[in-house]
Amino acid sequence: MFSILLQEERPGPLRRLFGGPRVELRTFKKLRFAVVSLPSVRRADFHKLRKILGRTGGNLVVQRGIQLPPGCGLALLDTSPYARSVLQTTLDSMLRRAKIPLRELNTLLFDPSGRELECAKVLVKYSGRLKIVTGAQALYEDFSHRMLEEYGAVVSVEDTLENPSHCRLVVAPGGLGEQAPLAGDTPVLSVEDCGAQRGYFGFRVPLPGAYRELIPAGVDEFDFQAALYSLCHVLALGKIPAAACLRCGQEIQVERMAADILEKTADFNL
Repeated sequence: MFSILLQEERPGPLRRLFGGPRVELRTFKKLRFAVVSLPSVRRADFHKLRKILGRTGGNLVVQRGIQLPPGCGLALLDTSPYARSVLQTTLDSMLRRAKIPLRELNTLLFDPSGRELECAKVLVKYSGRLKIVTGAQALYEDFSHRMLEEYGAVVSVEDTLENPSHCRLVVAPGGLGEQAPLAGDTPVLSVEDCGAQRGYFGFRVPLPGAYRELIPAGVDEFDFQAALYSLCHVLALGKIPAAACLRCGQEIQVERMAADILEKTADFNL
């Protein structure tokens, strides 16, 4: 279960001054979530609100424009697990449909903390050569040995990102940090904007209609999907390839991204 925090659209003056939160419990099949409406976020009693929200106060979805004040004891939902799953699914779909010889696809996974093993499993299936830059040397050295024995796949493991321009694709779910300029003109896929010249991020999945009807007005669809995925165990949402993503702040179709990255003009039918 999770909670969504909203600002009421037109509360009367008395309700805005003295009214408290209104709570509505919504259910759909096995889903349950609470919609909490405030007459005024600025005047809200967050001590009282924390008691109302309970454990869901640490995984809030909020209406666009609502800013939680520092030290209020509430926290926004961490959407990164869902975003990573969508990125992996989209990457798998794109590479599986690409008409490109395996020997020509050299890829790089940038994973300093060793969190992206599942992404490595996707890349190794389609890469003629996969380089992994990580601080988790033991984890990926073991992975490299297993991939060589089981599939004959060549996986190199390094601890420093140097000149990735020879790669066809860089995947950096957690971003590149200060090393973004090193990517040059190489396409980079990540969860958030990593600052790369050809960075693709913000992958968005079309939400099935039955779920879309549940979203309160003004709530970001991606945040709602992430709540369903992480807190209501609707894991199927993470297995849908994205239809669109962002590049330089502009939304583009994933088919266009795939053609741009792989230098193909055919329909990828993702």
